[in-house]
Amino acid sequence: VLKKKLAKTLHVMADQIALANGSNVIIQALVNATNIRNKGRVLVLDPSFPVYALQAELFGCQVIRVPLGENFLLAHEAVIAAIKKENPTLIFIANPNAPTGNLFAKESLYKIVKTAQCLTVIDEAYYPYSNETLIDWLGEFQHLLILRTFSKAFALAGVRLGYAIA
Repeated sequence: VLKKKLAKTLHVMADQIALANGSNVIIQALVNATNIRNKGRVLVLDPSFPVYALQAELFGCQVIRVPLGENFLLAHEAVIAAIKKENPTLIFIANPNAPTGNLFAKESLYKIVKTAQCLTVIDEAYYPYSNETLIDWLGEFQHLLILRTFSKAFALAGVRLGYAIA
C-alpha cells in the first residue's frame, strides 16, 4: 500500500520503488551489490555523508574521494575527471549535500550523471527542504537511482524507513 501511495505522489510506477529499514540499509546493499569480486570502486564527494565511504570501506571497496570546490561547491569537472580516470563501480552524491547543506546546480549534476557509466545514486534525504529533485531524469538514465528517507523532514527516524526510486 505504501509503495502505491508513494508511486502516485512521485509520479512513478510502484515497481520503481524499493523500501528498506532506513536508507543506510539501501546504501549497504548497493555497495555490496556493486563490489563484484572485491573490485568495487566507490566515488564520493568530500565532505559528504560519511556512511557512503564507511560502507564502502567495510566491504573492501576502494573509496575515491573528490573534494568539493571553494565554498563547498560541486567541482563537476573534477568529478568527471575522476570518473574517467578511476572508472568507479558506484557513485554517491547527496543533494542537498550533508553536512554542508549545499544544493548543487542541476547542470553540473546532469553532466556527471551523463558521464557516469555506473550506478549513480543521488541521495535526496533532504529533498523536503529544497524541493529540488532529479526524479524526472529516471526515464533518461537507467543507471540513476534516487535515495530518500522519512527520517528527516517527517521526523520519523525511529521508524527506520528509507526508499530508493529507480
